[in-house]
Amino acid sequence: MADNARLTGDRQLAVVAAALLAVLPPAVTMANEVRMYAMLSAFVIWAYYLSRRGFTDDDRWSRWLLAGLSLLMVYSHAIGFVAVLSNGVYSLGQLVQRRSTGRRYVPWLAVYGAVGLLAVPMLASSMLRDANLPGVADVDTVLTWLASAMVGDGVGYSRAQMIVGLGLCLVTTLCGLAHPKTRLLTFSFVFVPLLLAVAASVAVKPIYKANFFSTALSPFVALIMAQLIVDFD
Repeated sequence: MADNARLTGDRQLAVVAAALLAVLPPAVTMANEVRMYAMLSAFVIWAYYLSRRGFTDDDRWSRWLLAGLSLLMVYSHAIGFVAVLSNGVYSLGQLVQRRSTGRRYVPWLAVYGAVGLLAVPMLASSMLRDANLPGVADVDTVLTWLASAMVGDGVGYSRAQMIVGLGLCLVTTLCGLAHPKTRLLTFSFVFVPLLLAVAASVAVKPIYKANFFSTALSPFVALIMAQLIVDFD
């Protein structure tokens, strides 16, 4: 996590981001459970790092590793493709922001095109699985997903704690969208998963759960919060 933040050249950001991730309830909770979620959290952090190196720094080996890791996320978790999609949106946004030439988009298309094709069997299987989440995503479900990014899956927490978690997530998200340095990060890793979750719930079936969101979002919530803290005047 510190290495991800260090890519910006800001050592203070690296320290703050790592410290925040170390104390965020979702990260602490999942780190103490022998489940796939902790592994997914580690994978999304590495995938973000490799995408920055592969597309921003134009490192070929990082792109190869990213492709392999993306497939590993898809095949090791029923809805790991959401994390892959978020990372793809972020790296594409980075290329657009840098006004990259057409040639720089070819590696991005190659990596995510190949991953998309090879992920089809798992995606089809995921759509058929029962994720124990009844009904279409409603407002309460969406708010629970957002709160989970701060407090985990919500099991054992009081209503007041969930409200505080939701408030912190909403403030972080709104401030993240307002800040130029965190706007793309917030859109890619908070809004894209949320919108996809709601769309899939309405159009296909509800396959998303709070524990997935708390695992996949918490590293980026920590990174967004860290940037806001470091840049606060």
